[in-house]
Amino acid sequence: MPFFERKQKKNQNFGDSTGIGHQRNISTSTIQNVSKRRIYVNIPLPTTEVDQYGEPKEYYVPNKIRTSKYTLLTFIPKNLFEQFRRVANMYFLFLVILQLFPTIGSDAQPFLAAMPLISIISMTALKDAFEDWKRHTQDKNLNRSKTTILRNWQNVNISTNDKSRRKFLNSIFSLLGYRIGENLENKVSHTSQGGAIWTESHWQDVKVGDIIKLKNNDAVPADMIILSTSEPDGLCYVETKNLDGETNLKVRHCVSSTNSIVTENDCENSRFYIESEQPHSNLYSYTGVLHRPNLDGIGDNIIEPISINDVLLRGCVLRNTQWAIGLVIFTGTDTKIMLNSGETPSKRSKIEIETNFHVTMNFVILFLLCLGSAIADALFFIQPKSSADVFEFSKSNNATVWGSSFLTFWASLILFQNIVPISLYITIELVKTVQAYFIHSDIDMYYPKLDYPCTPKTWNISDDLGQIEYIFSDKTGTLTQNVMEFRKCTINGVSYGQGETDATRGAKLQGPTDSENSFDDIDLEAEKQLMLEEMSKLFDNRYISSNLTFIDSKLYCDLRAENKQSKAIQDFFSALALCHTVLVEHPDENNPYNIEYKAQSPDEAALVGCARDVGFAFIERHQDTLIIELLGERKEYTLLNVLEFNSTRKRMSVILRSPEGGVLLLCKGADSVIYERLEEGRQDQLKEDTLVDLQEFANEGLRTLCIAYRVIPEEEYNVWAQSY
Repeated sequence: MPFFERKQKKNQNFGDSTGIGHQRNISTSTIQNVSKRRIYVNIPLPTTEVDQYGEPKEYYVPNKIRTSKYTLLTFIPKNLFEQFRRVANMYFLFLVILQLFPTIGSDAQPFLAAMPLISIISMTALKDAFEDWKRHTQDKNLNRSKTTILRNWQNVNISTNDKSRRKFLNSIFSLLGYRIGENLENKVSHTSQGGAIWTESHWQDVKVGDIIKLKNNDAVPADMIILSTSEPDGLCYVETKNLDGETNLKVRHCVSSTNSIVTENDCENSRFYIESEQPHSNLYSYTGVLHRPNLDGIGDNIIEPISINDVLLRGCVLRNTQWAIGLVIFTGTDTKIMLNSGETPSKRSKIEIETNFHVTMNFVILFLLCLGSAIADALFFIQPKSSADVFEFSKSNNATVWGSSFLTFWASLILFQNIVPISLYITIELVKTVQAYFIHSDIDMYYPKLDYPCTPKTWNISDDLGQIEYIFSDKTGTLTQNVMEFRKCTINGVSYGQGETDATRGAKLQGPTDSENSFDDIDLEAEKQLMLEEMSKLFDNRYISSNLTFIDSKLYCDLRAENKQSKAIQDFFSALALCHTVLVEHPDENNPYNIEYKAQSPDEAALVGCARDVGFAFIERHQDTLIIELLGERKEYTLLNVLEFNSTRKRMSVILRSPEGGVLLLCKGADSVIYERLEEGRQDQLKEDTLVDLQEFANEGLRTLCIAYRVIPEEEYNVWAQSY
């Protein structure tokens, strides 16, 4: 059947993509030709991995990061190098050097001649220093962010302070011809028992091999392998918008052999080591192996592979999970987010690049003028009798035509220097500074929810803002802040939902619209009160939210009719309440009926939230049991399978066992994908009516999708479950 063919194709694609990703890791490791990174937990380091002082041979970078461009030592030379990339600055410097020679220049003091150039360089340097100081401040705040680390427990992967000091002193004595003896056997690291506690510390103090405990809404300080979570099945949910810009939640799971680690004592008593690949910049690939020795010394070690789904990357935020314990594998510049960020670039605006071209053209004109002056001087010089014999004191018997022309060329260069005005660059720097202040003070770009104004971080490119003509966006969420609202729906050929959209209001401003599509005569507040009254006549919705986006009193009138339309409405919103992967949160512990949904996408949260407000509330997910309240009646469904959404399938499906005992497939996705899979020869009129409503919704600027279902015979499902 088509459904099973699609499922088989999905598995094949998944296998292909997995193979490609694995092959990429292998090729990367082959190219790097480096050894694996081994991280030990409560296991002494092998003698092959320690030096003569008993310290680990492997050195790991600290977790302190720096995104600024300059330091105190590099600011002056690096900033001067960047400024003299401007052709005009090189030209002005050359003119200052020329005026140092009294034969060519005037009697002006060299300092006065250099004042304009010093002014523009100093002004630009101060601006760059202020921008970089803000970067240093952000780095300092980030490095001093708080996290929870296991202390009073020895991390055998790093050097202790005593050993490092002894190694440093020994290196000094070695230069003098002395050597301090060390007993290697006494220097092999051992673990301490019985005193480990969770301690709050800074991000910059995190080291490879540390065990970290994250709480809900905590940011991940370094790349770490998940050892255990608060969930019984070892799952956790992370937000990765700092990595890939996606605000939807992603599922990660812990390593199964360490899922029992909960307390500090569990961390102390666990003995294993991680064989990890070396750091690389691929955000979607990681390969590692966990080796856990048998405590009784009988049998083989427990070996478990580790993939990217078992790893939390720096920059992610833990969501909807009470806690998660992880082992740090990469820190600082070895983390994937830092490997992808690179050094802070020196940005140059389009105007600055074009100015260099025009200045070069001015140089050509200036060169021609100076060359013409030198040729004219040579012509007057070779004339037998001219005024130069009387008025030019430099024309002596020792003077030559070439020497006179040479001096005239450089003197003309100083006289005509205003062809490239240095005041233009001073004005540009002032304008950029004032423009950055105006951007920061613009009330239209102020975000009141976070009390945060628009903050220009690179003033050099502020003039590029006025040159933007088109914005190409790959998704609507980029421009809508991923805020989705359920506004309208069509059920069994009947359209529901009142009110206008932003696109409809914008179209009205451009010209007249059809009267039948106009909602100016509808009072949404009165319609909302009428809908709540109709709802209260039917049942008591305890889970309704205060922010209703779907308003139509006609829906409850049709629900009370107890006919075919009423059954279709119940099936529609029941599918919205069941076909998803959202999580339930109770923000107010004193109010159990206040429910918020956390989903992998804002679309899912909007769909389930609307079903809750209508009266089909998703209450709880307990492992494989979904609990909903359907018009005040509590029902439990058994979740059998979840076929997740991806860009290839363009749909998401769940297979459930209903309270009545049947197997039900619920599917939601793009209208084109759903229509291709509908049974032919049935509901033709309904398909046409639904397409008309979908077209109307799309014209109003709404995103559309379709809901479908199928009852699966028990025997057919068993065959499919065994195969896939």
